[in-house]
Amino acid sequence: MDDKSVLLTLLNVLLNLFGLHGEPMDDAITFVSASNSTAFLIPFLSIKSFRYTV
Repeated sequence: MDDKSVLLTLLNVLLNLFGLHGEPMDDAITFVSASNSTAFLIPFLSIKSFRYTV
């Protein structure tokens, strides 16, 4: 799997975990494709994980 596939898979998992699968996926996929980096996922995961556990 290339980086893009991994990112999209992670994104889908996150959206399902946090019940955001009703949100527009096109914007999220475009953002992931445009950034082409996992750097934004690290703070995102940290914040979401923290909020989820609290």
